[in-house]
Amino acid sequence: MAPSQRQPLTAAEKRRIRAMHETGESRNAIAKALGRSNGAVTKYCQEAGLVFPHPQRAEAVTARELSVRERTVAAHER
Repeated sequence: MAPSQRQPLTAAEKRRIRAMHETGESRNAIAKALGRSNGAVTKYCQEAGLVFPHPQRAEAVTARELSVRERTVAAHER
């Protein structure tokens, strides 16, 4: 069967995705372990409401929030 015509995820695969997600595995690691595409895992995770954290994005947001707070405090001190 051609890769574009893969069968839908089985109930067992969906359970395994959820279990691996709960342990903090990445989307890529889950896809590799299941022998499925990243797209298939991503699509299921979106449908199931499973979110993967983005550490770099979180760090950037935290830095931005700190910068805004510092500027706010500095503005009030003037």
